[in-house]
Amino acid sequence: VSTFAPSGATGMWLIDPQDYVIGAGGNISGSTLSAQLVTTSITISTIPAAGDTTTGNGDIFVNDAVAWTASGVPTTLTMNAFRDVNINAPITATNGNIVACCGRDVNVNAALTTTNGSILLNAGRNVQVFHAITTTDGNIALCAGHDVMIDAAVTLTRGTTIPAQSLGLPVGLTLIAGSDGTGPGVNGGTIVFSALSPPTTVTAAPVSINYNPVSYTTPTDFSTEFVLTEGAAITQRMLLFPTAQKVADGTNAAVLSGFNTNGTSGTPTGVSLVAGTNATATFDSTGEGTGIGVSFSGYTLTGANADQYALASSCCVAGFRTTGTISAAPAPAPAPAPAPA
Repeated sequence: VSTFAPSGATGMWLIDPQDYVIGAGGNISGSTLSAQLVTTSITISTIPAAGDTTTGNGDIFVNDAVAWTASGVPTTLTMNAFRDVNINAPITATNGNIVACCGRDVNVNAALTTTNGSILLNAGRNVQVFHAITTTDGNIALCAGHDVMIDAAVTLTRGTTIPAQSLGLPVGLTLIAGSDGTGPGVNGGTIVFSALSPPTTVTAAPVSINYNPVSYTTPTDFSTEFVLTEGAAITQRMLLFPTAQKVADGTNAAVLSGFNTNGTSGTPTGVSLVAGTNATATFDSTGEGTGIGVSFSGYTLTGANADQYALASSCCVAGFRTTGTISAAPAPAPAPAPAPA
């Protein structure tokens, strides 16, 4: 199968089963997939379509090595998993990109390498890096709803703004932990560097870290985990989670004001939430409860310390996340007693 277009844009080969295995006895061999990626961007998706009754967990397993050099414009291997993406064999791309987006975990159990291409790993729960990630002339983004766990070398040399090899990512290295909106505090996720992992090395490119804080009054400094050379610099921001509260009215519309805090987080200072003209906020459900997810967009931050904070967003889905409360509606007043006859 090839969608190579000598006079136009390279097409995309889309695969859509429930579970998918790249390897012996699986759905496709690593060598076959590698050959296709020379001319074609490929998306493997285990996200079920409406009415799909195929059994399985919605995992993607990379059990064979995948390696390619794109013959024309850079091509991209995209893996969209309903649950986990398990990278158990190396993926190496020259003039190519690697994308993994999933509902639960991205597990990097083998090396990922790109040259003239970028790497995006986005997980609904955890991104777990147990083997080296190396990019030259490309960008890296590791984004997790809960934890980004780094237990191996991450090396980036020069980012890129070239559209075909940048994946539209911010230039350089981006780390986001806690994007599911359940922070602040210890239960909202963070960035974890293993005590035995080598330093993360970045050359001639910026580093951006957005993380869920344990405490707004005592920010975490991750800079000691990095070796930065040739002008590389790090920017660290704490995530903010706007407050959403309403009385149950049968709708999921939300209004945001202030920020969620708890007994140990303290309160962010010098920053306020601003709703734009097209701002929207929506609860995930209409029933009463606490810790209900809220999706929102069109809001920004302002204030003297606004540059120290960021709103919680993932790398595969537009918009932001927080949690809120829908309280029970008051009981209706009793009907008046009938007048005496």
